Amino acid sequence: MSLGRAETISETGINNEDMKAAKRAIMEHGSLAIYYYALNGSEDQYSTVYNATNNAYYDWKNYNGSANHGVLIVGWDDNFPKEKFGENPPGDGAWLVRNSWMTQSAAQAENMDYTGYYWMSYYNASLNDSAYAFDFAKS
Repeated sequence: MSLGRAETISETGINNEDMKAAKRAIMEHGSLAIYYYALNGSEDQYSTVYNATNNAYYDWKNYNGSANHGVLIVGWDDNFPKEKFGENPPGDGAWLVRNSWMTQSAAQAENMDYTGYYWMSYYNASLNDSAYAFDFAKS
């Protein structure tokens, strides 16, 4: 069985000017591939960037533009309250993200890692400038 080939059909910066284009690409193609700097449970500021109760991630640092993790944006909520994050971003709104890490048991997830699906603030500083949507065609 051939999976076909991927073609980049949209390259959209995730910022206020391109928010509509990003949402349109998600509706048309099902998701956007993005990358950002992801903290893990061993880093000191982890508890301030990830709120396990609300499964919400917001990091205000941009780490000099570096990124270390790729995920898929599969949806959004323009009214997701900023108060549901560990630290409050400048405004409401979040992307629904599908993480590539395996879903952990409830006990493990309580102590670490935003696995499975989680909310990422629109204002997450380390989001890279590019997002990609793909179409697949039989080869």
